[in-house]
Amino acid sequence: MTTEEKNIREAAFLKVHIFYGLHDINDGFDSMNIAYFKEVEFRIVLERCKAMGAGLYGIEPWKDGQFFDVRTPEDDADCDNPGWYFNAFEEFVALKQDLDYAASYHVADHILDLDYFPANPHYILLIHFLEKKETPD
Repeated sequence: MTTEEKNIREAAFLKVHIFYGLHDINDGFDSMNIAYFKEVEFRIVLERCKAMGAGLYGIEPWKDGQFFDVRTPEDDADCDNPGWYFNAFEEFVALKQDLDYAASYHVADHILDLDYFPANPHYILLIHFLEKKETPD
């Protein structure tokens, strides 16, 4: 898979599995490839990343359309560890600044290599459950 194909598949994965049903507040103030969310919805983004096995290279909050700060894992190898990104997010929330959140994401190659992305992460959980039910004990 070329870098361009990987970027396209990652963007599709994020739209279908992570951002579905949420309101991206980027109205053109930044690249349209970067999604921004209010606190409540960004928490959902993080929960979905955790559920789907996606990681974050960084969280970048903005305030009133201006860059506010950034947090990254200590090591890129930790980007898939939900502990770092939830802790970083909670640090920002504790500041009570009404921030908008963007992030850079990591979706592992084994996920991007799938031929088919189901409509949402709940489908994967349901299929896994059904497959276990159909397997004789």
